[in-house]
Amino acid sequence: MMDELEKYGVEVRCLEESYDTSDPTSIMYRAIKIAEAEMDNRRRAKNTQMGIRRALKAGRYASGAAPFGYSWDRNGTHPMIKPNGSAGLVKEAFELYSTGLYSIEGVRELLQEKGLSIQKTAFNRMLRNSIYKGNIVVPEFKDEEEQEVIGIHEAIISRELFDKVQSILARILKKNASRVQKVNYRDELPLRGLLQCPTCHSSWTGSGSKGNGGTYFYYHCQNGCKERVKAQEANLVFFDYLKSFQVRPEVSNLYMAIMEDIFMTKEGDKDKEIDRFKNNLIDLEAKLLKIDEMFVAGDLEKDSYQRMKASYKDEIQRLKAQISRLTSMDTNFMKYCRYGISLLGNLDFHYQESSPHVRKKLLGSIFTGKLVFEDGKYRTTGLNEAVALIGLFQKELGNKKAEHLAISDKTFGRVPMTGLEPALCCQK
Repeated sequence: MMDELEKYGVEVRCLEESYDTSDPTSIMYRAIKIAEAEMDNRRRAKNTQMGIRRALKAGRYASGAAPFGYSWDRNGTHPMIKPNGSAGLVKEAFELYSTGLYSIEGVRELLQEKGLSIQKTAFNRMLRNSIYKGNIVVPEFKDEEEQEVIGIHEAIISRELFDKVQSILARILKKNASRVQKVNYRDELPLRGLLQCPTCHSSWTGSGSKGNGGTYFYYHCQNGCKERVKAQEANLVFFDYLKSFQVRPEVSNLYMAIMEDIFMTKEGDKDKEIDRFKNNLIDLEAKLLKIDEMFVAGDLEKDSYQRMKASYKDEIQRLKAQISRLTSMDTNFMKYCRYGISLLGNLDFHYQESSPHVRKKLLGSIFTGKLVFEDGKYRTTGLNEAVALIGLFQKELGNKKAEHLAISDKTFGRVPMTGLEPALCCQK
């Protein structure tokens, strides 16, 4: 650059230079000066990088701006992050998504109404950030692998809640659910996408048509058929149809008694499974320690060590997740059952009070097939097996044949073990 400037008659002078720049030996002096500055810059950069790594390994957040839901507290010896006024929204976001009832964007939109201000990409990263369960991620560096350490900051959510969200995210990613077509929900057309044409069996859609008295909404065929019906009429008839699936109290009590009995019977098998996983976990941790010792002693090559260590760590993580899932089933199972039975016992109320997209989830969990509206009546091409089984027992009870019902764990084993609430998110 200096040579280029000299071509234009420009002489470069530095304030700290006291030598003659026309002397050829000045090139060496100038190069030394530049190298010294560069060396100082690189030394400072390395010291900063190693200081950040030491802070991360000590459990201190040291990555610049505080994550959403946290603010910097600089009153102590070392600055640290602490939950702020948005922490409640972060916790609610994890809790809502862990139910499986909402998409990531659905949760974000719901919380926007409560004051959440975060972009789509940042919100997606937030649900995957282990900072919220109290951990700090130390990135890989040279021969050191990436690791997580327990942070000194206050966690916003529990580790169990975080792991549950990660499990749902992994499952959705595997199924490539992000490519599912978006649906435009409207209060006037709650059944759009759920109806099937009685003539050509294609799906019905819904739309509005402006008239003298305002906008009128209709369900109509997408395949060019002339089949169409007023949305208001179809919605009213469907509301009565939905009531036919409501569970009577005596049936719900019987169902809960059966499920509790089956659950307690299977409790012993679950404990044995947990013990087996824990023993396997102890063996794997012992193997991991052994290869660490072999590597330090020089008895194991680096490539083999890293490959074996990664394999053992993956298996340990899988076992821990299985133990956590089986352990949490104790507290969650009957809660979900009661939630599902309560929902089926008050379908009309939940349907009326829910937002349009929750109505879609609710109906999708009950009707596994399309709904057909013909001659002023509804029928369905598919029904959730749990709902069908409960309906069967309700019918038998109505016929006063309850004493002849053959009830076993094989029959109810077909009902989702997590009750009806998970069926709301996983059925479709």
